[in-house]
Amino acid sequence: MKILLVVWNFYPNTAYTNHTKATVRGFRESGAQCDVFSIKPLLEADDMVLNHKLVGTRNYVKTTFAMLYNYMVLTNVAKNYDVIYCATSDLRVIKRLLPFARNNNKVIVHERTEYPDVFMPSECAKMKEYCKYVAKFDKIFTISTYIKKFFANRGVENDKLQVYPMIVDPHRFDGIEKQNIGYRYIAYCGNLQNSKDGVSDLIEAYGASKYAKEIFKLVLIGKKPSEEEMSIYKAAIDKHKLSDKVVFTGQVQYYDMPQMLKNADVLALCRPNNHQAEGGFPTKLGEYLSTGNPVLVTNVGDMELYIKDGINGFVSEPNNIEMFRNKLDFIANHYDEAKLIGQKGIGLVHSSFNYKKQTNIILQSIKTIISKR
Repeated sequence: MKILLVVWNFYPNTAYTNHTKATVRGFRESGAQCDVFSIKPLLEADDMVLNHKLVGTRNYVKTTFAMLYNYMVLTNVAKNYDVIYCATSDLRVIKRLLPFARNNNKVIVHERTEYPDVFMPSECAKMKEYCKYVAKFDKIFTISTYIKKFFANRGVENDKLQVYPMIVDPHRFDGIEKQNIGYRYIAYCGNLQNSKDGVSDLIEAYGASKYAKEIFKLVLIGKKPSEEEMSIYKAAIDKHKLSDKVVFTGQVQYYDMPQMLKNADVLALCRPNNHQAEGGFPTKLGEYLSTGNPVLVTNVGDMELYIKDGINGFVSEPNNIEMFRNKLDFIANHYDEAKLIGQKGIGLVHSSFNYKKQTNIILQSIKTIISKR
């Protein structure tokens, strides 16, 4: 089986691209040929992407020309594949690929990792058109049950919808031992976007803690946020006098991330209860769990389907800073018990989030479509 995975962009060190890479790797290890085609030119070369030669440009005119060229040659590339795996929601790309697939007897599937209405109004004409086209795909893979319901409520046949959860390669953490770096810390990794990940609530809960802030520093791993968001974080830091306790690392490379997460004593994610958090599912959770360290999250979206409080992780109510603070203090005060619970989280990675297991399930679904042709 030959699969062309079409993405809008392939930017390094992003959750979206890491997910794409894990999907491609899983397909290849299960015996399928799989290549990536990116509409936007790459920022740096990656041989996983077919059109990797158009890289490095930040010039608007050159980027626009490269995108137009990639768009024009897309179907010419796709004719060499049995399956088109469309991981972009751009209507121009979808309108080009769907008729091509139908006219050339290609299987075409779609993937969504965010609510569509995060990026366009729910009832606008463009959304209705997008959902009309999605209904014509052979299969739609969604990262959560909530996105699955979103499409089902808009007329997409239920048997076309399948949950494809967050995936991770647990072997990235094989052989990595915790290092003594001179202090203990709670870690968060992500894009430091407050509306999505509740970073200010995390700082507030940490600052209000009785024990956690005395034992651990708070390390925030990710690209520097906007000035507006940084001002919010600095206000919380100043309020609780945490200037020597909170560390902003900046962006960390993909291959350095396992060591940084392994070195942590606690891994935290304080997502608020909002629409975006409900529909998505954080890929960072798989990395958190892979370390075997205690993991504390808020119960948003599909989280409760996987993380069981006090069994394989710790769960707090979203938007409840006091409860999150109390969970941090419990972990700090009962760390030996918390470590045992963290170790059980590794089992969840292998049972529910293993990239090879989940991509094999997706391949079987695609093979079933092909067999019915």
